[in-house]
Amino acid sequence: MDSVSPSKKCPHGKKRKDRCRLCGGVSFCFHQKRKEICRDCGGSAICHHNVRKTRCIKCKGGSICKHNRQRYHCRDCRTLCPHKKCKKYCYICKGDSLCLHLMNKKYCNECNQPTFKAEVFFESK
Repeated sequence: MDSVSPSKKCPHGKKRKDRCRLCGGVSFCFHQKRKEICRDCGGSAICHHNVRKTRCIKCKGGSICKHNRQRYHCRDCRTLCPHKKCKKYCYICKGDSLCLHLMNKKYCNECNQPTFKAEVFFESK
């Protein structure tokens, strides 16, 4: 069940009108960017170094790790296995992002084959 009332719902498929550019939502500035991250307007999510606050190294943003890198990209902060690989991709440790063929599930051609369960009935004449 949707928690957004029908009067606030957007006809363009967004959940709320205020978050839709086509509806002229109030969440967007006249640069067509979200107000909080617009550098030209001085959005609330932009620090005085003209960078997003969460990503600013000088401000010690929330996405910056102790190695002064973005946490998501930091190899030292990611969970590494004893084989010095990202744990979910290590074929020796049988990581959960690997398929039965020891390939990344996302890119395995054999696992991503479309399976059709449609039955074809032939009429006998």
